[in-house]
Amino acid sequence: MQHEMCTAKGIFWLIFLCVLFVIVISEEISVHDKYCEYKNIEKFYECLKLGVTETTWTTFIKCSKEITMSSEPRGYQKFFCESLHEGTVRLWYACLMEILKASEINEFFKFSEKCLFE
Repeated sequence: MQHEMCTAKGIFWLIFLCVLFVIVISEEISVHDKYCEYKNIEKFYECLKLGVTETTWTTFIKCSKEITMSSEPRGYQKFFCESLHEGTVRLWYACLMEILKASEINEFFKFSEKCLFE
């Protein structure tokens, strides 16, 4: 049996995440830093919820519940910004990747960035 990361889909996701990482670290203020400093996090999540498809938003909530992340915007922010949750954040991303199509994940990150920099 072939390991999942050795499949074409696995390789695509690995490349996609590497490109996303390079984009994020190459910005003067990274998306992660901007998110962690964001004061009106409720506004951010409302913007994100209105911008993405219902399927994408439902998957975000489903994956958050699977790893027992808080269901409140401040709880999300605290979870993603504290380094002690890095392993669980990887599980959350893996959950998103298992359920969503590449276009939906791209849409999610596009709207995340849009909502942060408005």
